[in-house]
Amino acid sequence: MSKVYDNLPSTITEAGENVLRAYAEGTAPTTDPGLLQTVEAMLFAEAAALEAVVLLTERHSSSSDLVFAELLEEPVFMDLAPTILSMLRFLRGRIAGHDPVLRLDPSTPQPALCFLLLAGQALVSAAADRPGTQPVRDALAECLHRLATAPAEERYPAGDLGFGLEDQQREEVDEETYLLDEVRKVLTESVPLRRVLTSVRGKGGAAFLTVDLAARPDVADLLRMLATDPPAGGADTSTRWRAFAAPAATLIRLEIEWLQPVNTTLALVLDVDEYAPALEALTHSDHVQLSATDPVGQPRDAVIHSVKIPTNGPELRHLLAEAARRRQD
Repeated sequence: MSKVYDNLPSTITEAGENVLRAYAEGTAPTTDPGLLQTVEAMLFAEAAALEAVVLLTERHSSSSDLVFAELLEEPVFMDLAPTILSMLRFLRGRIAGHDPVLRLDPSTPQPALCFLLLAGQALVSAAADRPGTQPVRDALAECLHRLATAPAEERYPAGDLGFGLEDQQREEVDEETYLLDEVRKVLTESVPLRRVLTSVRGKGGAAFLTVDLAARPDVADLLRMLATDPPAGGADTSTRWRAFAAPAATLIRLEIEWLQPVNTTLALVLDVDEYAPALEALTHSDHVQLSATDPVGQPRDAVIHSVKIPTNGPELRHLLAEAARRRQD
Protein backbone atom coordinates (compact mmCIF):
# COMPACT_ATOMS: atom_id res chain seq x y z
CA MET A 1 0.00 0.00 0.00
CA SER A 2 1.32 3.46 -0.88
CA LYS A 3 2.06 6.28 1.56
CA VAL A 4 -1.06 8.06 0.32
CA TYR A 5 -3.16 5.38 2.00
CA ASP A 6 -0.75 4.40 4.80
CA ASN A 7 -0.49 7.95 6.16
CA LEU A 8 -4.18 8.90 6.05
CA PRO A 9 -7.20 7.67 8.04
CA SER A 10 -9.38 5.22 6.13
CA THR A 11 -12.41 7.43 6.77
CA ILE A 12 -10.71 10.20 4.78
CA THR A 13 -9.60 8.05 1.85
CA GLU A 14 -13.04 6.42 1.67
CA ALA A 15 -14.72 9.85 1.66
CA GLY A 16 -12.49 10.99 -1.19
CA GLU A 17 -13.15 7.81 -3.16
CA ASN A 18 -16.88 8.29 -2.60
CA VAL A 19 -16.77 11.71 -4.29
CA LEU A 20 -14.70 10.36 -7.19
CA ARG A 21 -17.09 7.44 -7.76
CA ALA A 22 -20.08 9.78 -7.64
CA TYR A 23 -18.50 12.02 -10.28
CA ALA A 24 -17.66 9.02 -12.43
CA GLU A 25 -21.24 7.79 -12.20
CA GLY A 26 -22.87 11.20 -12.55
CA THR A 27 -24.57 10.88 -9.15
CA ALA A 28 -24.43 12.79 -5.86
CA PRO A 29 -21.81 11.78 -3.28
CA THR A 30 -23.09 10.21 -0.08
CA THR A 31 -20.11 10.90 2.18
CA ASP A 32 -20.27 13.22 5.19
CA PRO A 33 -19.25 16.68 3.84
CA GLY A 34 -17.49 17.36 7.13
CA LEU A 35 -14.88 14.73 6.29
CA LEU A 36 -13.78 16.86 3.34
CA GLN A 37 -13.08 19.92 5.51
CA THR A 38 -9.79 18.58 6.88
CA VAL A 39 -6.12 18.88 5.97
CA GLU A 40 -6.00 15.10 5.51
CA ALA A 41 -8.84 15.24 2.99
CA MET A 42 -6.99 17.90 1.02
CA LEU A 43 -3.83 15.75 0.95
CA PHE A 44 -5.75 12.80 -0.46
CA ALA A 45 -7.65 14.98 -2.92
CA GLU A 46 -4.46 16.59 -4.24
CA ALA A 47 -2.83 13.18 -4.72
CA ALA A 48 -5.93 11.89 -6.53
CA ALA A 49 -6.09 14.96 -8.77
CA LEU A 50 -2.40 14.66 -9.64
CA GLU A 51 -2.89 10.99 -10.54
CA ALA A 52 -5.90 11.79 -12.71
CA VAL A 53 -4.15 14.63 -14.57
CA VAL A 54 -1.13 12.38 -15.21
CA LEU A 55 -3.48 9.71 -16.59
CA LEU A 56 -5.25 12.27 -18.79
CA THR A 57 -1.94 13.58 -20.12
CA GLU A 58 -0.67 10.07 -20.87
CA ARG A 59 -3.76 9.22 -22.86
CA HIS A 60 -4.23 12.48 -24.76
CA SER A 61 -0.81 14.20 -24.55
CA SER A 62 -2.46 17.25 -23.02
CA SER A 63 -4.45 18.51 -20.05
CA SER A 64 -5.80 21.53 -21.93
CA ASP A 65 -8.07 23.92 -20.05
CA LEU A 66 -10.73 23.16 -22.64
CA VAL A 67 -11.31 19.65 -21.29
CA PHE A 68 -12.36 21.21 -17.98
CA ALA A 69 -14.72 23.78 -19.53
CA GLU A 70 -17.83 21.69 -18.87
CA LEU A 71 -17.00 21.40 -15.17
CA LEU A 72 -16.07 25.06 -14.78
CA GLU A 73 -19.24 26.26 -16.51
CA GLU A 74 -21.55 24.13 -14.33
CA PRO A 75 -23.60 26.69 -12.31
CA VAL A 76 -23.28 24.78 -9.04
CA PHE A 77 -19.47 24.80 -9.33
CA MET A 78 -18.89 28.27 -10.83
CA ASP A 79 -17.78 29.74 -7.48
CA LEU A 80 -15.08 27.06 -7.33
CA ALA A 81 -13.89 27.56 -10.92
CA PRO A 82 -11.04 30.04 -10.22
CA THR A 83 -9.63 27.77 -7.51
CA ILE A 84 -9.92 24.67 -9.69
CA LEU A 85 -8.03 26.37 -12.54
CA SER A 86 -5.28 27.51 -10.17
CA MET A 87 -5.02 23.98 -8.78
CA LEU A 88 -4.81 22.52 -12.29
CA ARG A 89 -1.92 24.85 -13.12
CA PHE A 90 -0.22 23.93 -9.84
CA LEU A 91 -0.47 20.22 -10.67
CA ARG A 92 0.84 20.82 -14.19
CA GLY A 93 3.77 22.64 -12.63
CA ARG A 94 4.50 19.65 -10.40
CA ILE A 95 4.35 17.29 -13.38
CA ALA A 96 6.72 19.57 -15.31
CA GLY A 97 9.18 19.52 -12.39
CA HIS A 98 8.80 23.24 -11.69
CA ASP A 99 8.34 23.04 -7.90
CA PRO A 100 5.41 25.49 -8.20
CA VAL A 101 3.91 27.77 -5.54
CA LEU A 102 0.18 28.22 -4.93
CA ARG A 103 -0.98 30.48 -2.11
CA LEU A 104 -4.68 29.94 -1.52
CA ASP A 105 -6.74 32.70 -0.01
CA PRO A 106 -7.66 31.71 3.57
CA SER A 107 -11.34 31.98 2.62
CA THR A 108 -11.01 29.53 -0.31
CA PRO A 109 -14.18 27.39 -0.24
CA GLN A 110 -13.93 23.59 -0.10
CA PRO A 111 -10.36 23.09 -1.39
CA ALA A 112 -10.49 19.29 -1.05
CA LEU A 113 -13.71 19.19 -3.08
CA CYS A 114 -12.06 21.40 -5.73
CA PHE A 115 -9.23 18.88 -6.14
CA LEU A 116 -11.69 15.96 -6.26
CA LEU A 117 -13.87 17.65 -8.89
CA LEU A 118 -10.75 18.37 -10.92
CA ALA A 119 -9.78 14.70 -10.63
CA GLY A 120 -13.24 13.54 -11.65
CA GLN A 121 -13.32 15.70 -14.77
CA ALA A 122 -9.78 14.64 -15.70
CA LEU A 123 -10.87 11.00 -15.54
CA VAL A 124 -14.00 11.65 -17.62
CA SER A 125 -11.83 13.41 -20.19
CA ALA A 126 -9.21 10.65 -20.10
CA ALA A 127 -11.94 8.12 -20.85
CA ALA A 128 -13.38 10.35 -23.61
CA ASP A 129 -16.87 9.33 -22.55
CA ARG A 130 -19.73 10.42 -20.33
CA PRO A 131 -20.12 9.76 -16.59
CA GLY A 132 -21.88 6.48 -15.91
CA THR A 133 -20.16 4.63 -18.75
CA GLN A 134 -17.74 1.72 -18.48
CA PRO A 135 -14.74 3.62 -19.92
CA VAL A 136 -15.09 6.22 -17.15
CA ARG A 137 -15.40 3.49 -14.50
CA ASP A 138 -12.28 1.85 -15.92
CA ALA A 139 -10.36 5.14 -15.82
CA LEU A 140 -11.35 5.61 -12.17
CA ALA A 141 -10.32 2.05 -11.32
CA GLU A 142 -6.92 2.59 -12.95
CA CYS A 143 -6.46 5.90 -11.13
CA LEU A 144 -7.28 4.39 -7.72
CA HIS A 145 -5.05 1.38 -8.39
CA ARG A 146 -2.11 3.66 -9.21
CA LEU A 147 -2.86 5.79 -6.18
CA ALA A 148 -2.74 2.73 -3.92
CA THR A 149 0.34 1.08 -5.42
CA ALA A 150 2.71 3.53 -7.18
CA PRO A 151 1.27 7.04 -6.93
CA ALA A 152 2.48 9.99 -8.94
CA GLU A 153 2.45 11.87 -5.62
CA GLU A 154 5.70 10.11 -4.72
CA ARG A 155 7.41 10.82 -8.07
CA TYR A 156 6.95 14.55 -8.63
CA PRO A 157 8.14 17.63 -6.70
CA ALA A 158 5.70 18.54 -3.94
CA GLY A 159 5.66 22.23 -4.74
CA ASP A 160 4.49 24.72 -2.12
CA LEU A 161 0.73 24.68 -1.61
CA GLY A 162 -0.63 26.51 1.41
CA PHE A 163 -3.18 28.95 2.72
CA GLY A 164 -2.32 32.60 3.09
CA LEU A 165 -2.50 34.27 6.48
CA GLU A 166 -5.68 35.98 7.56
CA ASP A 167 -5.43 39.68 8.46
CA GLN A 168 -5.51 38.98 12.20
CA GLN A 169 -2.86 36.28 11.86
CA ARG A 170 -0.55 38.64 9.98
CA GLU A 171 -0.55 40.92 13.04
CA GLU A 172 0.23 38.09 15.47
CA VAL A 173 2.70 35.74 13.75
CA ASP A 174 6.48 35.89 14.09
CA GLU A 175 8.57 37.65 11.45
CA GLU A 176 9.68 34.43 9.73
CA THR A 177 6.08 33.27 9.19
CA TYR A 178 5.06 36.72 7.99
CA LEU A 179 7.92 36.87 5.47
CA LEU A 180 7.12 33.38 4.19
CA ASP A 181 3.56 34.51 3.49
CA GLU A 182 4.85 37.58 1.66
CA VAL A 183 7.17 35.46 -0.48
CA ARG A 184 4.29 33.13 -1.33
CA LYS A 185 2.26 36.15 -2.43
CA VAL A 186 4.96 37.09 -4.91
CA LEU A 187 5.70 33.59 -6.17
CA THR A 188 2.17 32.18 -6.35
CA GLU A 189 1.19 30.89 -9.80
CA SER A 190 4.31 32.35 -11.43
CA VAL A 191 5.94 30.41 -14.26
CA PRO A 192 9.70 29.76 -14.49
CA LEU A 193 11.97 31.95 -16.55
CA ARG A 194 14.20 29.96 -18.88
CA ARG A 195 16.35 32.90 -19.95
CA VAL A 196 16.40 36.67 -19.49
CA LEU A 197 18.27 38.85 -21.99
CA THR A 198 18.64 42.62 -22.11
CA SER A 199 17.97 42.51 -25.86
CA VAL A 200 17.75 40.17 -28.85
CA ARG A 201 18.72 41.01 -32.43
CA GLY A 202 15.71 42.06 -34.49
CA LYS A 203 13.42 42.51 -31.47
CA GLY A 204 13.59 46.28 -31.09
CA GLY A 205 16.16 46.45 -28.30
CA ALA A 206 13.73 45.54 -25.51
CA ALA A 207 14.45 43.05 -22.74
CA PHE A 208 13.60 39.53 -23.90
CA LEU A 209 12.07 37.03 -21.46
CA THR A 210 11.87 33.34 -22.37
CA VAL A 211 9.33 31.53 -20.20
CA ASP A 212 8.63 27.86 -19.55
CA LEU A 213 4.93 27.34 -20.28
CA ALA A 214 4.70 23.60 -19.65
CA ALA A 215 2.15 24.34 -16.92
CA ARG A 216 0.30 26.92 -19.04
CA PRO A 217 -0.65 25.45 -22.44
CA ASP A 218 -3.37 28.09 -22.67
CA VAL A 219 -0.80 30.90 -22.62
CA ALA A 220 1.50 28.98 -24.99
CA ASP A 221 -1.38 28.78 -27.48
CA LEU A 222 -2.18 32.47 -26.98
CA LEU A 223 1.42 33.60 -27.56
CA ARG A 224 1.65 31.44 -30.67
CA MET A 225 -1.54 32.98 -32.04
CA LEU A 226 -0.54 36.56 -31.17
CA ALA A 227 2.87 36.09 -32.80
CA THR A 228 1.69 34.43 -36.01
CA ASP A 229 -1.87 35.69 -36.51
CA PRO A 230 -2.46 38.74 -34.29
CA PRO A 231 -5.96 40.28 -34.12
CA ALA A 232 -6.48 43.36 -36.26
CA GLY A 233 -6.72 45.70 -33.29
CA GLY A 234 -3.95 44.01 -31.35
CA ALA A 235 -4.26 42.23 -28.03
CA ASP A 236 -5.92 44.05 -25.13
CA THR A 237 -3.18 43.67 -22.51
CA SER A 238 -2.47 45.24 -19.13
CA THR A 239 0.49 44.77 -16.80
CA ARG A 240 1.43 45.54 -13.21
CA TRP A 241 4.72 45.44 -11.30
CA ARG A 242 4.94 44.31 -7.67
CA ALA A 243 7.95 44.02 -5.36
CA PHE A 244 9.01 42.12 -2.27
CA ALA A 245 12.08 43.38 -0.43
CA ALA A 246 13.89 41.61 2.41
CA PRO A 247 17.49 41.69 3.63
CA ALA A 248 18.26 38.46 1.78
CA ALA A 249 16.59 39.18 -1.56
CA THR A 250 14.39 41.47 -3.61
CA LEU A 251 11.85 39.89 -5.93
CA ILE A 252 10.02 41.72 -8.72
CA ARG A 253 6.75 40.27 -10.00
CA LEU A 254 5.35 41.15 -13.42
CA GLU A 255 1.63 40.40 -13.73
CA ILE A 256 0.23 40.26 -17.27
CA GLU A 257 -3.48 40.15 -18.06
CA TRP A 258 -4.93 39.62 -21.51
CA LEU A 259 -8.54 40.75 -21.87
CA GLN A 260 -8.78 40.05 -25.61
CA PRO A 261 -8.69 37.84 -27.67
CA VAL A 262 -8.98 35.61 -24.57
CA ASN A 263 -9.08 36.51 -20.89
CA THR A 264 -6.16 35.00 -18.99
CA THR A 265 -3.25 36.01 -16.78
CA LEU A 266 0.43 35.19 -16.38
CA ALA A 267 2.93 36.05 -13.64
CA LEU A 268 6.74 36.16 -13.84
CA VAL A 269 9.19 36.74 -10.99
CA LEU A 270 12.68 38.21 -11.35
CA ASP A 271 15.31 38.26 -8.60
CA VAL A 272 16.88 41.73 -8.58
CA ASP A 273 20.37 40.42 -7.83
CA GLU A 274 20.22 37.86 -10.64
CA TYR A 275 18.52 39.95 -13.31
CA ALA A 276 19.72 43.49 -12.53
CA PRO A 277 20.78 44.38 -16.13
CA ALA A 278 17.45 43.32 -17.64
CA LEU A 279 15.45 45.11 -14.94
CA GLU A 280 17.52 48.26 -15.46
CA ALA A 281 16.79 48.04 -19.19
CA LEU A 282 13.08 47.67 -18.45
CA THR A 283 13.04 50.88 -16.41
CA HIS A 284 13.90 52.73 -19.64
CA SER A 285 11.43 50.86 -21.85
CA ASP A 286 7.69 50.78 -22.43
CA HIS A 287 7.54 47.08 -23.30
CA VAL A 288 9.12 43.66 -22.96
CA GLN A 289 9.38 40.84 -25.48
CA LEU A 290 7.87 37.56 -24.23
CA SER A 291 8.51 34.19 -25.85
CA ALA A 292 8.32 30.46 -25.18
CA THR A 293 11.35 29.90 -27.46
CA ASP A 294 14.88 30.40 -26.19
CA PRO A 295 16.75 32.45 -28.82
CA VAL A 296 20.16 31.29 -27.61
CA GLY A 297 21.63 28.55 -29.77
CA GLN A 298 19.16 29.08 -32.60
CA PRO A 299 20.41 29.37 -36.22
CA ARG A 300 20.89 32.94 -37.42
CA ASP A 301 18.00 32.59 -39.86
CA ALA A 302 15.66 31.04 -37.27
CA VAL A 303 12.34 32.80 -36.71
CA ILE A 304 11.89 33.47 -32.99
CA HIS A 305 8.24 34.18 -32.30
CA SER A 306 7.71 36.66 -29.49
CA VAL A 307 4.96 38.98 -28.29
CA LYS A 308 5.38 42.63 -27.34
CA ILE A 309 3.97 43.23 -23.84
CA PRO A 310 3.46 46.86 -22.74
CA THR A 311 5.11 47.73 -19.42
CA ASN A 312 5.54 50.82 -17.27
CA GLY A 313 9.23 51.68 -16.93
CA PRO A 314 8.81 54.57 -14.45
CA GLU A 315 6.62 52.39 -12.21
CA LEU A 316 9.31 49.71 -12.15
CA ARG A 317 12.02 52.30 -11.46
CA HIS A 318 10.04 53.58 -8.46
CA LEU A 319 9.52 50.03 -7.14
CA LEU A 320 13.21 49.19 -7.46
CA ALA A 321 14.19 52.35 -5.60
CA GLU A 322 11.69 51.64 -2.82
CA ALA A 323 12.84 48.03 -2.59
CA ALA A 324 16.48 49.09 -2.33
CA ARG A 325 15.61 51.52 0.47
CA ARG A 326 13.68 48.87 2.43
CA ARG A 327 16.46 46.35 2.00
CA GLN A 328 18.94 48.77 3.58
CA ASP A 329 16.67 49.63 6.54
